[in-house]
Amino acid sequence: MRYAVCLFCFICAALACAGQAYIRDSLLRELNNHPKRDTVRLNVLIAMANACRYDSAELGIKLTDEAIQLAQKLNNMANLGHAYHLRGVCHYTKGEFQTDIEFQKKAFAVYMKVGDSVKAANALNRMGTAYTSLADYPQALNYLQQAEKLADEANIKRIKAAVICNTALVYYFLSDYTKSLDYNQQGLMLFRELGVTASVAVILNNIGDIYLKTGEYEKVIELNREALQLNKISVKSTKGDANYYLAIGTAFRHLQRYDSALAYLERSLTMYRSLNASNNVSLSLNEIASIYAFAPDSFFNIPKKERLNTALFYQREALALAKEAATLDNLSNQWKTLSEIYEKAGNPDLALLAYKSYFAIHDSIAGDKTRKEITRKEVQAEADKTAAVLKAQHIAEIKQQETTRKAYLIGAGLIIVSSLLVFFLYLRRRNTKTKQVEAELKAEIADTQMKALRSQMNPHFIYNSLNSIRYYNAQNNTKLTDEYLLRFSMLMRQVFENSDHKKVSLADDLNALELYMQIEAARLDHKFDYEINIDTEIDKENTMIPPLLLQPFVENSIWHGISPKNENGMIRVGISRQSEMIRCTVEDDGVGIKKNNIEECFEGRDKHRPSGFLITQTRINLMNKIQNSNASLRLFPLNNGTRIEITLPLELNF
Repeated sequence: MRYAVCLFCFICAALACAGQAYIRDSLLRELNNHPKRDTVRLNVLIAMANACRYDSAELGIKLTDEAIQLAQKLNNMANLGHAYHLRGVCHYTKGEFQTDIEFQKKAFAVYMKVGDSVKAANALNRMGTAYTSLADYPQALNYLQQAEKLADEANIKRIKAAVICNTALVYYFLSDYTKSLDYNQQGLMLFRELGVTASVAVILNNIGDIYLKTGEYEKVIELNREALQLNKISVKSTKGDANYYLAIGTAFRHLQRYDSALAYLERSLTMYRSLNASNNVSLSLNEIASIYAFAPDSFFNIPKKERLNTALFYQREALALAKEAATLDNLSNQWKTLSEIYEKAGNPDLALLAYKSYFAIHDSIAGDKTRKEITRKEVQAEADKTAAVLKAQHIAEIKQQETTRKAYLIGAGLIIVSSLLVFFLYLRRRNTKTKQVEAELKAEIADTQMKALRSQMNPHFIYNSLNSIRYYNAQNNTKLTDEYLLRFSMLMRQVFENSDHKKVSLADDLNALELYMQIEAARLDHKFDYEINIDTEIDKENTMIPPLLLQPFVENSIWHGISPKNENGMIRVGISRQSEMIRCTVEDDGVGIKKNNIEECFEGRDKHRPSGFLITQTRINLMNKIQNSNASLRLFPLNNGTRIEITLPLELNF
């Protein structure tokens, strides 16, 4: 199921295309009959651009060009703001989101100058929607929060409802379904109060899609039935009916109520076909094919082979339509379902081919999801940091107010009471300072974790690995391509899984490190060998360490130690126990490092080596603060090569 994407705007497309065409023709006649460049012509230009903004964007741009020049000549600030706003909307319609943002910023400045809070909030809302379309979610949230604040101050419920729904959309794209659900429910309540039936129906469908993600299928059915009823009574949109039928049918399929599922899905399919909505048709076909392929034999009165052929018939058409629409999420899902049906039909060769197509698309989507996950963590880290600092400041302000009031009431005349009060103030201030330091430390930890996540895997390594895969594939070396791709995907999966944990087992971390070295060795034509030595005293399955702690130093050994050498090199990784500490070493026989460059490495001033030294040292310093430990990082230049030594407190998982 796809989320019913609806970027709510205060000025929305409320007229049918035929009606808009009639309005445009009428306004064009009026424009031709009034060539004089005055306020009357300016108003007609604005009205005509408004009628063109969604289905004749190019004409709208030409009209707003003249409107902007005329408004500036007449010093008509209100219409100048309208012209900027409509020009931005026309660019948004064409998919030129950055240009839309530039014109909405101009419109916002004009609206604020003339004191029009309603339109100023709407311009901020439009900027938020454009940044959402650009997948710049932190900026989207920034402008949407400004829009909500302005709408609150001016008590503009309609814009606030639209802004809240757009905020819900951002969190949905970030896969933060809890926040998306909360904002959707707020928007739903406001639109119910305002009586905007079309928006209520869309939000009900959006909330249902969140419940579909979380497996609450009865709620999906209940919400979409309500949306369907509203659509039939008031909105009367065929596309809306089809969307709600598809959602209900999908929920029934998950509940294994196949009769009801087929009935709703076939209705949605018929409606989507009438609208020539290729991508949506493919979604309905996919659901129907899944029922024919995977429902129990007892549900059908036809032979198994015949129903599997029917499933393949539906699924092949679904795939063809998904290719036309070129929506990666849908196309990936269609290939996966086709692979599963082929496997069910006993055709492993075709199943494998379909799965490879699925995997190729899924791999690119996984990269996008990783970027979204990093963005989500950045948004959350920034929110946590701001909340922590504001909370500390708020506590300090409240305590200062309490202290001032008490001092005013009891401070007159009594020396003993005054002395006690001074001592009380000292304790309060010290406690407040301690809490503020703790809050800043938590914020610092969140920032460092984000830096570590970004530095854990060098983008150059990912880019070069993909080039190697392409090279092997071009040489028709299927075996090397499959081996390299398998190791690469395993490493990526393990890196992103481990990044969610503060500590991982030594065994897991060394597995990821060995995969990394295998990939780099293969890519460099086995320029180096490696060995990993672990003391027998160490239980690697239950010994916990920070994830990918050694990877930056192995990377340095490969690229700054061994790669510049003419001959091959050797990397040795050692893990040993020293009383209640664990010592991790990385040693290479490369070109080495000069002693006067060691300090630059730890301060991040060495341009030839990445900031892994500085970030790892920061992680260790934070660990020492939090755990009151004496972990350390040291670098030793050798006659032939370099040795890194990290000492950590021994931590066991039991």
